[in-house]
Amino acid sequence: MKNLLFVLLGLGILAGCNDDPDPIVKETPIEITIQHLWNNSDFTLNNWYVTAQSDSFKPTTLNYHINHIDLLDQDGIWAQASEWELVNYGKDGDKKLTLTGVSDRSFSKIRFTIGVEDSLVNQNGELNDDFTDPMYWGMAMGYINLKLEGKRMKSGTEGNVYFHIGGYAGANQTARNIELDLPSNVEMLLGSNLVTVKMDVEDFFHSPNPIMLSTTNDVQTTGSTAVMISQNWDSMFTIE
Repeated sequence: MKNLLFVLLGLGILAGCNDDPDPIVKETPIEITIQHLWNNSDFTLNNWYVTAQSDSFKPTTLNYHINHIDLLDQDGIWAQASEWELVNYGKDGDKKLTLTGVSDRSFSKIRFTIGVEDSLVNQNGELNDDFTDPMYWGMAMGYINLKLEGKRMKSGTEGNVYFHIGGYAGANQTARNIELDLPSNVEMLLGSNLVTVKMDVEDFFHSPNPIMLSTTNDVQTTGSTAVMISQNWDSMFTIE
């Protein structure tokens, strides 16, 4: 009888242990921030800067498409954080995105496209009004991939600067595919879930193609100059 009593007591203790709640694993979404800089310092509109070509430039508008934002996991599978996004820096400042539902995955790379690459999306203008106004040229020319406007100073006189860079057909393609290694893996765990992509506006003017505002300050159509400028976008984006 005593042995039976001990067995019953033991089962009762085990049952009580099984009733304890499972430990809570704290998880938060992966946060992606597109941070804007000028030569590794704070970037703001309506502030005078000096380019690598010693041109004085005051940016007043910065808009661009950043699309198909994906993270690469440990098994070589991409997870989409967002499909279509528009940065309107004057309105929203730095861009912030979140990735959820990937608690069992660890990520080592990020990739995205600057601009709207797909020809049918361009031809149909099928994105919503946030993308169309003010970033669409019309049925013949498609989306403006990046818009940078401002003022330049020449001999004490201000002049206008317009860079409306677009093009998607054949040799006029200006959308750029960017892929960056993360400095350390990120996952949905507290303390390791932040990704900061730095976009340095100063690199727009010099890497790898130098742009001098005295000769190139109004580009609002497709063509070889727009393509040349778009090649600088690769160097604008880094992760440290």
